[in-house]
Amino acid sequence: MKKTITIILSLMLSLTMIITALPLLGMTANAEETHNYSAGDIVEFGSYPQSEVTDETLIGELNSQTLEWISYDYYIGTGDINDSQTQSDYMKYADVTYNGNKYRAVTFSQYRPCVTVYTSAETYQDDNGYYTDTVYWFEYEPLEWRVLDPDEGLIMCESVIDSQAYNNTIYDENTEWYQDSSCEKYANDYASSSIREWLNGDFYNTAFANEEKNEIQQSTLDNRCPVDSKYDSETTYDKVFLLSYNEALNENYGFSAYSYKRDMARVAGGTDYAKCQGVSVGANSYNEKCYWWLRSADIYSGACFIIDTGDFNPEAFAPCWTCIGVRPVIRVNPEYALHIQEINFTLNIQEPSRTEIRYYDGIVLHAVVEGNIPAGAYLEWSSDNYNFAKIPYGDSLEIIAIEKGYTTFTVTLYDLDGNAIATESIEMYSKSGLFQKILGFFRNLLGLTTIYKY
Repeated sequence: MKKTITIILSLMLSLTMIITALPLLGMTANAEETHNYSAGDIVEFGSYPQSEVTDETLIGELNSQTLEWISYDYYIGTGDINDSQTQSDYMKYADVTYNGNKYRAVTFSQYRPCVTVYTSAETYQDDNGYYTDTVYWFEYEPLEWRVLDPDEGLIMCESVIDSQAYNNTIYDENTEWYQDSSCEKYANDYASSSIREWLNGDFYNTAFANEEKNEIQQSTLDNRCPVDSKYDSETTYDKVFLLSYNEALNENYGFSAYSYKRDMARVAGGTDYAKCQGVSVGANSYNEKCYWWLRSADIYSGACFIIDTGDFNPEAFAPCWTCIGVRPVIRVNPEYALHIQEINFTLNIQEPSRTEIRYYDGIVLHAVVEGNIPAGAYLEWSSDNYNFAKIPYGDSLEIIAIEKGYTTFTVTLYDLDGNAIATESIEMYSKSGLFQKILGFFRNLLGLTTIYKY
């Protein structure tokens, strides 16, 4: 009898445990079924001012709205690194909603310096086509994010959406950069950095509605320096952050594991709004892409960032550069439905200014990739003979005529696994006969050879 009762009780207990576990099992299954996106997908979440408004009629209507101007409180210096960098209201913005769409107006009475210790004479805003005492309008548009880890909901902005200093103030003491003259914190200390405050303050409150904020999870961030432990920063717990040095090398996220390799997943262009903020791009960037910050400290109290070719910065830069862009990273609740953008891209070689090159002269060929591309994709250049010397620069290839004849140059876009997914070719002619070589020798001797830009 006791044995029978024991069996019945065991069966009841097992049944109770199964019934109790069912909701949990159901939650797990639903979570796996809810996120239907994969690493490398482009998704939309939140919104931010991005594209410049160019329609004159709309600009006139927006200018007629009542504007409440707010200062960015951006910093500016005197040119001396140990003079104080002070906040000023020379650059302002105003947000308005018109016909159901949200817009941001931006104006500045003097240029934003590319380094906070500089004066307004050192800027990239005018190079980007933005000038003082003018009102520019930008439309709030959905932010596009690249999925790095779908199970964790880890996503990174696909474009450089703003331009901010890693740290607004800097002080030089015995070739080390500190946040101020007290020399208590290095300028590359992420936990106390200006950019961390901006990401979790201004950006977070501008880009996300309250219901979206509820879906952003807090992340525990390892802020140790990858090269020198003296620059380690304490662990932080943030809603918005930057990639670390090691995360930007994570192959599971779709990146190359090599820091000095061309990597399309690490290459990013800047929005119109970022250009107005003074990001270095266009005329000041070889292939019209942007630099963007990582959160990791670098040697000599500098800060890590990615350069325009997708490589890591080759030398430490002072954290007070305002012209380096920002690609925010967040973790969204994996159960939250994100709108997936279709991967659709084109690959072209920009038409060169000439297709015949004299001996010792050269030209830059430039590849243009537009649209959404697979994570980890990268470009490589090749040719069918050796009539030209070749020097690759990411999207671009500098060629110099050395032997007479035609050469076909091909640029290929490869996916993360090394499969060719798009190619484009162009034929160039090297005018390197005997007379051209003699003439080229003397032109080179006198410094008269030319490298033509695309």
